[in-house]
Amino acid sequence: PVSLSAARLRPFAAQVELRCLVVPNPPGYAEGAALSLERVTLRLSPRAAWRDPLVIDEVLVENALVRVELRDQRTNLQALHDHAIAALAPPPGARPRRFLIGRLRFVEARSSVPAPLSGWPRVTVPVKDLELRDVGAADGATGAQLVGLIAQLIEPGLLNALRNTDFGRILGAGVANGAGQVNAGWQKIMGIFR
Repeated sequence: PVSLSAARLRPFAAQVELRCLVVPNPPGYAEGAALSLERVTLRLSPRAAWRDPLVIDEVLVENALVRVELRDQRTNLQALHDHAIAALAPPPGARPRRFLIGRLRFVEARSSVPAPLSGWPRVTVPVKDLELRDVGAADGATGAQLVGLIAQLIEPGLLNALRNTDFGRILGAGVANGAGQVNAGWQKIMGIFR
């Protein structure tokens, strides 16, 4: 199950802070967390709870660690995405809650991906900070749409982050030179992000 070490509500500031939010890997993947968020801060618009769409002035996600696992040509993130979409589906005939986020930021995130060669340690790389504005635009976005948007942003960002490390450049050179085992391992990693 998802775990949370602390939640702090500041009603007069219209702010919610979540600490150490951990989302485990879905069934069939390695034990442990797929996603760990050190802190998530939501600043709500005044009277936001009574509006449709729900207006959230800012969501700040700090120190996220995304741990990518691959099984049968499918990542744990893809499996989590599917689980989240199913969980967020409204009951038949019900209208889904919609959200408008003025500013969505991810700062100091890292990604951990499997090493291309058996026995090598996992590769953990920083992911470039990300900021989006006016998420949901005029009509707001459903929870499922927000999950889909974040999933689309995460996986390509991880690939770019990995490519920009010394480790990624070394392995990339191995691929360009046709270095057998390294090439096969690197192609396996690249396949995660296709």
